[in-house]
Amino acid sequence: NYWDKYFFEGSVRRDGADRFAKENRWGTFWSVGASWIISKEEFTHQLAWLNYLKLRFAYGAVGNYLSAPALSWSSQYAYSSLSNTAMLMRATTGNPNLKWEANKTLDIGLEGSVFNNRLNFSIGYFDKRSSDLILSLPAAPSTGYIIGSGSAMKTPLNIGALVNRGWELSFNGTIMQNQDFRWTASIDATFLQNRVKSLPYNNADMNNGSQRLSVGKSLYEWYIPTWVGVDQMTGNSLYVFDEQDYKNYYRTGATPYTEAELDAMWANEQKNAANDGTLVTINGKTYTTSSTYATRSWNGSAIPTVFGSVGTQLSWKGINFGLLFTYSLGGKVMDNIYSNLMSVNSTNSAYHVDALNAWV
Repeated sequence: NYWDKYFFEGSVRRDGADRFAKENRWGTFWSVGASWIISKEEFTHQLAWLNYLKLRFAYGAVGNYLSAPALSWSSQYAYSSLSNTAMLMRATTGNPNLKWEANKTLDIGLEGSVFNNRLNFSIGYFDKRSSDLILSLPAAPSTGYIIGSGSAMKTPLNIGALVNRGWELSFNGTIMQNQDFRWTASIDATFLQNRVKSLPYNNADMNNGSQRLSVGKSLYEWYIPTWVGVDQMTGNSLYVFDEQDYKNYYRTGATPYTEAELDAMWANEQKNAANDGTLVTINGKTYTTSSTYATRSWNGSAIPTVFGSVGTQLSWKGINFGLLFTYSLGGKVMDNIYSNLMSVNSTNSAYHVDALNAWV
């Protein structure tokens, strides 16, 4: 603390967890920070409307061990039997080289109060980078770990990296105030960008249900068939059936394919779709009526463009009344409940009222 205007701080910590081998059990993490009370500088004293202004900066790293399985450094065995003979079978596959995940965060912000402290604000930028993320990957048969199932077939590895960056805005102010009554309001907003920086198998894409992990994309990016409407002659759903989308799905995966192999795979896919009667050509473009043959492509992220809250509070002679609303704008959601309510099957079930607008 220098003149109550300049503040500096730092920390170093050592954390240990017995989930890692002795050589990697301890992690060293540090942080530094500084702040400047700008409103205490003489050049701001002539600004009568400015009550308080602070610039802050912080950078540091923290560790995470929770993603590591218990005793992850050692392979564990369980009792089993084979032909009525007692035996031990591998239950988990250990990795003595596994280490702490590291989360490094940069935070820069400006905080202030103006108009006789009636309006307070905070504007901040953050950049959080996570490295050495722990993922459990299937072990190659050549390692001799093929016997077993589930966790026995997978090895935990430090192999992923992720970055989250964005802006955080917060404002709260006093709308009305007297001796007995006070009315305040607040709003905050967060703009978040999420990007995958590295993945296993030389940054090969990884399927994650209806989403797909890909370097440069969001962790929550939808990778699904694209529905383009209905066939006006039959009412059947139409999906994109595109050669490049099909080939890109395999080009970016973990298994390498030659272009000749991809051509043969696409020809076989066309043949199977045609034999099943799911292909239809409209205005010179081929579509499929089956989601099974529909080619997948990127269809937006589940992360909202902005999210936050809006609130207000009334206070009168010690009696308080408050309202708080949260909001989320942008981002795409997979509504499986609605999808099920709109699906007709052989079993009796409830349907959504929108089914009344279906083609007959």
